[in-house]
Amino acid sequence: MENKKISELWNTITNIDLFICSASFESRCLSIINGLNRDSIQDILLVINKDEISSFNGNVDKFPPVAKKLEVSFNDSHDIIEKFSLFFASYFEEIRRNIFMDITTFTHEGLLIVLKMLQLYRSKYNKLTIGYIGAKEYATDEKDDENKWLSKGIKSIRSVIGYPGALKPSKKNHLVILFGFELDRTINLIEQLDYEKVSFAFGSESDSINTTHYNINKKRHEELMKTYKGADKFEISLRDPYKTKEMLSKFLKQYIDYNNIIVPMSNKISTVGVALYAMDNPNVQLCYIKPKEYNTTNYSIPSEECYIVDLDLPINEKCS
Repeated sequence: MENKKISELWNTITNIDLFICSASFESRCLSIINGLNRDSIQDILLVINKDEISSFNGNVDKFPPVAKKLEVSFNDSHDIIEKFSLFFASYFEEIRRNIFMDITTFTHEGLLIVLKMLQLYRSKYNKLTIGYIGAKEYATDEKDDENKWLSKGIKSIRSVIGYPGALKPSKKNHLVILFGFELDRTINLIEQLDYEKVSFAFGSESDSINTTHYNINKKRHEELMKTYKGADKFEISLRDPYKTKEMLSKFLKQYIDYNNIIVPMSNKISTVGVALYAMDNPNVQLCYIKPKEYNTTNYSIPSEECYIVDLDLPINEKCS
C-alpha cells in the first residue's frame, strides 16, 4: 500500500493499459484521472450510473473525450453484470498488462461486482492496481458533526451477485456491519434483517483516513454499542484492504458455526478488504444496502492524498 499526493501521480503511475473509473456527483471522481499523465493511459473506461446522471453536475463531460462510456443501471445488479461481461469479453481477447481502477466513487455493490469479474479474468492481465481518494470533509454544508449525513433511508437490501454465500437453515445468522458515518441507516438495517447475532467493525484510529472523521465515527459507534449491548465489535483498516481482510478473518474464526452475512458500509478500501475475504471464504454472504437518497450537493471535498494498492485477486477453479 502506498500513500501519494495527487501531484505525485503524474510521474509515478505509468503504463496503464486500462483505467476504470466511475462518474459521480462528487468531484472526487475526477481527482485521480486529472492527476495522471494521459499519455501513459491506453484506454479509459468511464462507468456512468444512468439512474443518477441528472445529479452529476456535468462531471461526465469533464473526463477525457477519448474515454469509452459504459452506461449502467446501478439499480439493477444484473445490468452491471451484463454490461461489464460484454466489455471484458471483448477487451480481454488479448492479454493485457496493467489495469488501474479508481474505486473512489463506485457504489459498494458496483465495486464488489467489478472486482469479482476481474477475478474471473485474472489470467488475462498481469497487474491490477486500485486507487482511492479520501475526503477532506464530508457533508460540507453541515458544520455540526452530529448532523452530518451522506445518505438516508433504505431503498432495498440484496445479496451481492458473485458473493451469495452458503447459508444453512440449521445455523444461526450473524450480521457483520462495517460501520461508517451512517448511524440511522445502520439501525434501520438491523431492524429489517433476521439475525441472532450482530457485530460492528469500526475503522481503527491508526488506520483511519482522517482524524476528524475518526472522532465522528467513534461517537456514533459508541451510540450503536449502547443501543445493541449484546453486540460484538472489532477494528478494521480504512487504508489497507489486506489488513481489513486479516482482521475479518481473525474475528470471524469464533463464528464458524454461524451464517456470516457481511454488510460493507464504511469506506471503499475496507469494501475491497471484504471482497478479498469473501473470495477466500465463499460461504460468507455479502449484502448491499441501497439508499433512498444521497447528499448529492454537499457530499464531500476531496483530499490531496491518494491511496494506491496492488491487488492480487485469488484464482480458483470456478474462475479459471
